[in-house]
Amino acid sequence: MSKRNWWIVGSAAVVVVVVVAVLGVVKLVRHAPSDCDTVHAMVAYNTQFDTAVQESANAGDPNGSSVAEYQKWAARLHEYAGQIKDSQLAQPANAVAGLADQMVDVVPRVRAESAANSANPPPSVAEYGRIGRDFHDNFAKLKNACPA
Repeated sequence: MSKRNWWIVGSAAVVVVVVVAVLGVVKLVRHAPSDCDTVHAMVAYNTQFDTAVQESANAGDPNGSSVAEYQKWAARLHEYAGQIKDSQLAQPANAVAGLADQMVDVVPRVRAESAANSANPPPSVAEYGRIGRDFHDNFAKLKNACPA
């Protein structure tokens, strides 16, 4: 084979490799969820958890759900937050996950203190309310940044 033919074969091989690489990258990018897809999944999961807690409470369970269920919920929110790369979305997503951890800690105290003192709201109720407001505010930032 002449030197010219080797150049043609080599150039063709390089073109094939580049085309395959570009197609592979495009396929990966198309299948990778966007940060807003992750935010939507996070919001949907939180809504599902909230609905389950409300249904449990409405069915007569005064606790709504177990501490273990709250722990699982908080861990899942951390998983979602960890998948978000955009700093404008990652900040409120991580705040939501951290506030979920705080909620896990305060829920048993609210339950215990409320059962012990039904006449006046215990201090943990105010803390629960503050956490809830901050949680809601950060979720609102996520929803506004990634409308459904």
